[in-house]
Amino acid sequence: MEKRTILVTGANRGIGLAICEALSSQGHFKVLMGMREPSEATKLPHAQGVKLDLSTREGLASDLQKILEQYGPIDDSSIMREFCMKATLGLLILVTMIMHSESIPLHL
Repeated sequence: MEKRTILVTGANRGIGLAICEALSSQGHFKVLMGMREPSEATKLPHAQGVKLDLSTREGLASDLQKILEQYGPIDDSSIMREFCMKATLGLLILVTMIMHSESIPLHL
């Protein structure tokens, strides 16, 4: 069975990193760790740092397009709901996109 791909923003520290650690340790997902400097990503099994700069709409759109081209579709929020229901602290998975911009690909 092919692993589902999941994108977590803010993955270089705090809640984002904790979510990546939890998801990658399960081995069921390919975790893309979204951050400005992917070379600084914590080494985790089944996870990889990817450039995702949320500071501008243009940068976000460009980074998302590159991620989609390289890794294919990102799974929808059903994975997020499944994980959140199982998480003991009910961690919120942060997948941030600006939904009102036509420049951002919404065919995830």
